[in-house]
Amino acid sequence: FSQVLISYPSAHSFSMIALDLLVNGTKEVVCVGDGCKDRLLEVQREFLPEGVFMVRDKELEDISPKLGGMKGDGETTFYVCKDNTCTPPISEERELYEHLGLIPDESRSPG
Repeated sequence: FSQVLISYPSAHSFSMIALDLLVNGTKEVVCVGDGCKDRLLEVQREFLPEGVFMVRDKELEDISPKLGGMKGDGETTFYVCKDNTCTPPISEERELYEHLGLIPDESRSPG
């Protein structure tokens, strides 16, 4: 195994990410409402290899009926799920970043 890492140093990083996913699992981030595309692009700028990002729509609801209960109440809303348990609705960016274990870059301009 060490010879593979010596021959391909980047393999070490990827093997650590794979181990992290195996040990800690994934975090599913579901976005509901208008503006999901832009808000998700902002979140995805951060390093979050365990993140699985979804926008709730009719097709996704057909696959997972659980998503039908996720409401946006007219604003862009997020749910962060892990081990089949989801947070209450999140609409504030700071709260979303806290649930994801991220610290937002204060120097980045909004939008």
